[in-house]
Amino acid sequence: MDWNAFVAAVLGAWFYEALALLITTVMIVLRTKRPDWANRVLYGLGACTFFFIILYVFAWRGVGWHLEWRGNDKDTLVAHRTGRAEADAWTVSARDPSGALQYGPYKELRAAGAYEAFWDVSLNERCPNDDEILSFDVFESDTRTIVDSLPVRPSAWGKRVTEFKRFRLGFHREPSEPTHKYEFRTLWRGGCGVTLKRFGVERKQ
Repeated sequence: MDWNAFVAAVLGAWFYEALALLITTVMIVLRTKRPDWANRVLYGLGACTFFFIILYVFAWRGVGWHLEWRGNDKDTLVAHRTGRAEADAWTVSARDPSGALQYGPYKELRAAGAYEAFWDVSLNERCPNDDEILSFDVFESDTRTIVDSLPVRPSAWGKRVTEFKRFRLGFHREPSEPTHKYEFRTLWRGGCGVTLKRFGVERKQ
């Protein structure tokens, strides 16, 4: 089980958690009016079990599912072919060779439906022109295909240097692909330095 994904889903399913907690509380209060302590304890345990089952089902179905990684994430399989670490971020300068600023890890998307990949990136400097400098890709590993791609030019930042901007790319996971794994890539084309702070994926409601 991917516990990071599970915790993120739990935090995103707050409405269902609150509803289940309310039902559990009402059931316990009604039951505690009886003097039988054994029944009270058993009923409380049963109500708590019901609460956690509801929580697990809704969370694991992907309600509010969200997962993210740092640009420089030493504890995961985030990899790079150009640039260097800068604290928790990953950066490239104009003198670096073009290539994969970031790729990996592969992740299964548990539920079918609409998803959105995202990247938080800043410009390191003013660029000499408005040529394409980045491409954000959603890659599906089983069929070895790029599901969708987002080209980015320096003008996307509106001449703001060192300010992080979130780029989003929507895509769908089909019901016929329950075990397919996805990767969210950052391809740097050169010409102007950038810094990747974080990236990730989330399920849309």
